[in-house]
Amino acid sequence: MAERGNSLRTRILKYRQGGFTTLYCIDYLDDALWNPGFSAAIIAHKKETLLQIFYIIKRAYENLPAVIKPTVRQDTNTSYKFEKSYDGQPLDSEIYVAMKLRGGTVQALHVTERAHIEGAASQELEAGSKQAVPLTGRVSEETTANGMGQYFDAFMDARDNKNPGKLDYKAFFYAWHEHTEYTLPGTIDKYTPADLELKKIVSEVYNGKELTDGQILWYRWKSKDITTDEDYQGLTPEQLMKQENPSTLLEAFQSGMGNVFDLSKLEKMKPIEPILVTKNGIKIYKKPVKGGEYVLGGDPSGGYASDKSALSIWERKSKEQVAQWVGLASADDVAEIAKIMCTIYNMAFAGIENNIQSLILFFSKIYDHYYSIIVEDERTKRRIKKIGFNTNSKTRDPLIDGFIKELDDDALIINSAYTLKEMKTFVKKENGKREHADGKNDDALFADFIAVKMFNHWRPYGRAAGGGAIKIKTSENPMGLKPSPIKVTDGNEMQGPDFWEIVKHGTRKNGTIE
Repeated sequence: MAERGNSLRTRILKYRQGGFTTLYCIDYLDDALWNPGFSAAIIAHKKETLLQIFYIIKRAYENLPAVIKPTVRQDTNTSYKFEKSYDGQPLDSEIYVAMKLRGGTVQALHVTERAHIEGAASQELEAGSKQAVPLTGRVSEETTANGMGQYFDAFMDARDNKNPGKLDYKAFFYAWHEHTEYTLPGTIDKYTPADLELKKIVSEVYNGKELTDGQILWYRWKSKDITTDEDYQGLTPEQLMKQENPSTLLEAFQSGMGNVFDLSKLEKMKPIEPILVTKNGIKIYKKPVKGGEYVLGGDPSGGYASDKSALSIWERKSKEQVAQWVGLASADDVAEIAKIMCTIYNMAFAGIENNIQSLILFFSKIYDHYYSIIVEDERTKRRIKKIGFNTNSKTRDPLIDGFIKELDDDALIINSAYTLKEMKTFVKKENGKREHADGKNDDALFADFIAVKMFNHWRPYGRAAGGGAIKIKTSENPMGLKPSPIKVTDGNEMQGPDFWEIVKHGTRKNGTIE
């Protein structure tokens, strides 16, 4: 309670049997005993737990000293309504357990196993029950994880909010090894590979914390003892153990799918805030430097009615992500955005997935520094140029593996919170395919995959025949980099740091900007 302070909205992700439901039952009962007109509700995630939860409240009330026990006007299997306080003063307060609120206002609402309330029940909770709590009231949620669904997004958004307001949710995570009773007597003569991996994960995420032999013995025992019920169908004992008794935050959300990326490594990676965000959404993390060797990776979509398109710029020598754009736009607009980003970063070498032919063709007409290969046409036997990177059954796995190898070697500097978020939900499905978890996305991640692939294909920018360096005209400023119009009237070429000055300040040396 002390850790959560005076926050009015809290989300708690925890290990099984952590005692948080009991804590809130007692806390809200205490409020109902002493505050006239107070109303509190505990929401259960399934009907079978209603009586179990209320028994906590009932047992606490029945064991109160008679001198402070209030009189009860209503006593049911799931509710108390108190009539008068111990000294005879009107109390008219209540506390009850239900699947949803009964109507009226409640000053305190606690939701148990929130991640397991789904579908229509979840919609009712958000649109109905929670709306019955006034702005000055309290809402708390506690739960074990349940895969990467709706609650995953809500919890991670709260956790990533570094400056929450009083009505914003604050997120708290409690791992099994924080419970002082989760230990067994004994010592270990020789650690198993699983023991060593467990110790390594906890040490890395918790700043060198060392698990005791007693804690490891408890974890071994619990892993064998754990069982499943209807809430956890499809999970192996190992997956269930990680979900019910997670060692780290991200481990809790693994559920029935294996994460492609090392979650303990992702836990330690911290994104940075962009130093500039353009009007239409280009996020600049690092400004271009003279001599920097930049590549762009692109994963375009079919337009406004489909998935988002994504573009990502990396510096190949430092292997650092320096800019990103993710959004819904037409093929032509995505091509224009890619051109602008490449121009900012020293005429970056662009590798764009060629799944949208209209985009690839338009991009090749307005920009001339891109990835292509020469292939033989099966029908005519003529050699033709294929523009863009083709992601298919042969290239997809090597593309992903190349990124993973660089990450495992600690070579990549990932600055985007969006990329890290997609990495956390990039999983290996039961059919063996590596892709986003159900309901998640991997567009930005594939743009990064392709960008890293371009490290080995980069070449210095040189004018193509009939091409030349890019000149920016008013019509070529779709991103709103600075208040339009921006027009170069001296006709000089500009790129890299010079173009950055226009992006940042709207001015450029040796030229006139109108």
